[in-house]
Amino acid sequence: MTEKLSSARKFSRSPSAANANRQIGISLLELAIVLVIGAILTAGGMDWALSVHSSGSSVGAQSTSDAARAALVSFARTNHRLPCPDVIGDGHEGDCTDVNMRVGWLPVVALGMSDRNAAADTLRRPRYAVYRTAGSDLVRPANAQADTPSQALYFSLTAAASASADPSQPVIARSEAECSSEGANVAFAVQVPFESTDWRPAEANTLCFVSSRPTASETAARLLAEVTRS
Repeated sequence: MTEKLSSARKFSRSPSAANANRQIGISLLELAIVLVIGAILTAGGMDWALSVHSSGSSVGAQSTSDAARAALVSFARTNHRLPCPDVIGDGHEGDCTDVNMRVGWLPVVALGMSDRNAAADTLRRPRYAVYRTAGSDLVRPANAQADTPSQALYFSLTAAASASADPSQPVIARSEAECSSEGANVAFAVQVPFESTDWRPAEANTLCFVSSRPTASETAARLLAEVTRS
């Protein structure tokens, strides 16, 4: 009798044990599904965050380049010249007496722009180049027919506007491959990197600015119209 009761008890516990095992199996499956879904959502969230960050960087860089263009035009109208490039990264103009000094960083201090970057973080500073030749130096305009600094700038811009393409001067091109063949000279050009990693040190002394990146520029003819506008 005792053996029958024991067998009955064992038999009665068997379905419960099976159910428990089944529930554990289902719980583990559900947990696995939740983890997979969570991983997918997390990855998607990261992609979204990266795309938003990239978009924000792009908008910010273009905004900075637009502000730089406005500051350069204002500087030209006030000072009757364009500023020299900053060659040491302190935000000030370099040696304006050297006509070969055409490219460097944007002289944000000279332009009255707030410098949002630390002085040492030159990798994130805008790159800047200006048109300078012996006969048409937009940094130090001079002309025998000019009686005033504004006239000197007028004659220099007129000469630059009619000059043929010159690869030794600032160039705007659609791609790096077109820099030397189809690029167009400009009075000045500014390019802002998205991030410090977007800046390539090899570009530091390159006068070609690729328009597919955040760039602001002005042709000599358009700058002439800007500075003579009442």
